[in-house]
Amino acid sequence: MFFDFINDQVFRMKWLYSFVSYILGLFGLNSDEGIGSIIHFFIYDTVKITLLLITLIFIVSYIQSYFLPERSKRILGRFKGISANIISALLGTVTPFCSCSSIPLFMGFTSAGLPVGVTFSFLISSPMVDLGSLVLLMSIFGVKVAVIYVAIGLAVAVTGGYVIEKLHMERYVEDFVLNASVKNRKERWSVSGMKVVRFLDENLEKLICVVCLALMSILIVLQVFFRYVLNNSLSWSEELARYLFIWMIYIGISYGVKMDKHICVDAVYSFMPKGVKKWYAIVAYI
Repeated sequence: MFFDFINDQVFRMKWLYSFVSYILGLFGLNSDEGIGSIIHFFIYDTVKITLLLITLIFIVSYIQSYFLPERSKRILGRFKGISANIISALLGTVTPFCSCSSIPLFMGFTSAGLPVGVTFSFLISSPMVDLGSLVLLMSIFGVKVAVIYVAIGLAVAVTGGYVIEKLHMERYVEDFVLNASVKNRKERWSVSGMKVVRFLDENLEKLICVVCLALMSILIVLQVFFRYVLNNSLSWSEELARYLFIWMIYIGISYGVKMDKHICVDAVYSFMPKGVKKWYAIVAYI
């Protein structure tokens, strides 16, 4: 009974669903059909997701403040064997949401001398199993599905890290990962003009992609509003949004090449001699 109440009223926010239906009823709109259902869906989901994200980000940020990288390293250094993989996978659930922030932590742990299998358990669980996905899954599919997902994710992380350690895969780890703490040092620029040039060189493509994505999102929302609320579609918004999307993809591809962030399978590449790797990479990018 208690879990049903938490699932219905906290995660799925059925009280908000009824409240929005009541407000729309005051304006003579039926939330189950026609334009009323569209407006109800938009208001209910927007408010629900916003409240969940605000609460979730606050809770996760508070928990993460107790698990700084240095502290996580000390915790992982106390355990050995399969228990270290389990603790590493559990720590991954309270770290940042995605691989863009968990990979630097993984590189830091590896360069600090922690076993590769343990750090891989952390790397697998960090983007796949986190408090954010747990809460969102509870709000959409219920507690049982969320718990099953988390259990499977942790099992995959522990098993994957344990197998990697037993296969002694650390010999395939690139040198730049082991020496990440040294390579992450950046030179300081003293001339203000060079700072601007360097900023544009590092961020121009990213800024363009952000602007294109923001404009595209605004255009799509306006098109939906004009089409379904005012019954007067815009003739130009769809085409402009399409071209913004195309330019965002092309510029994003170049930015991915620049930052070496494209997803790739390097099973064959990792076994190539260093001299061959350079030419292989050039051909692959072309």
